[in-house]
Amino acid sequence: MTPSNVMIELVERLTEPLTEEAVQLFTSLVVGYPCMMALTGGDWSILPDFGRATVRSLVLCPGASHMFTARDETRALVGFALFSLPGEPSTYYMSKLSPEGRQYFAEVRRKDIPRSKDELFGIEAAERNTYWCSRAMVRADYQGKGVAKAMFEIAFGEVCNPYLTYTYRVAYGPDTHAESTQRRLELQ
Repeated sequence: MTPSNVMIELVERLTEPLTEEAVQLFTSLVVGYPCMMALTGGDWSILPDFGRATVRSLVLCPGASHMFTARDETRALVGFALFSLPGEPSTYYMSKLSPEGRQYFAEVRRKDIPRSKDELFGIEAAERNTYWCSRAMVRADYQGKGVAKAMFEIAFGEVCNPYLTYTYRVAYGPDTHAESTQRRLELQ
């Protein structure tokens, strides 16, 4: 059960300040992770740039994503989830990477990872043909308290039913309007 002081909402108007809040939360949670070392080419100083490249492009592009936020009673951001179709690569971020980092992105991020997802899900172009969670972040002091679960339940309930794909239905079973309404009521 989500803590009673947390409000989960679908953000209708995405803004630059919200983007920066999300980037700060993202950066605070992933600094030091080995995969982030690979994605920054070992240059931790560009981690916020990577966050901006991945979060900003989704948040500020109308129609490219849905963003769900979790805020406490002071309206501080305690979590967010971004669901989207993939966009174009960020040339701004790519310019910050070393030549080795650019090569990694070209080979792994643009070719190997999508191919692996296609094989795993059995869907051609899975990233483009499914409602994709690009980021789900919850502040450390709220982790394990149902915040991410609540954002996902709302995302895959009422809000995003038109985007659900075979992958979701196979993995999680059919969802009826009554079931998603009941889950939403339980979250309140």
